[in-house]
Amino acid sequence: MGALIMHEERRRAQRYRLEAPVALQDGSTGMTRNISTEGIYFETERAHSIGDTVNLSVHLREASIQCEGRVVRLEQGEDKFGIAVDLTSYRFD
Repeated sequence: MGALIMHEERRRAQRYRLEAPVALQDGSTGMTRNISTEGIYFETERAHSIGDTVNLSVHLREASIQCEGRVVRLEQGEDKFGIAVDLTSYRFD
């Protein structure tokens, strides 16, 4: 019989899977993987450092979301970086 592993959920807001194009202020681009009212996770070819402030735009069909936040996690893949951002502000355009 396997061991039961408990995992404490630390997220403060419901997270939703979303694949949408992202454009960062530094000119790099990427694709979101999930989003919430408190954070966003996306993949891009350019690395960022934990603690960096990033400005990005998420492009939806009928609108875009302009976001600012702080990088809180970085995951290195084979050819992309996964970046988790804690949002400090956002607005719909």
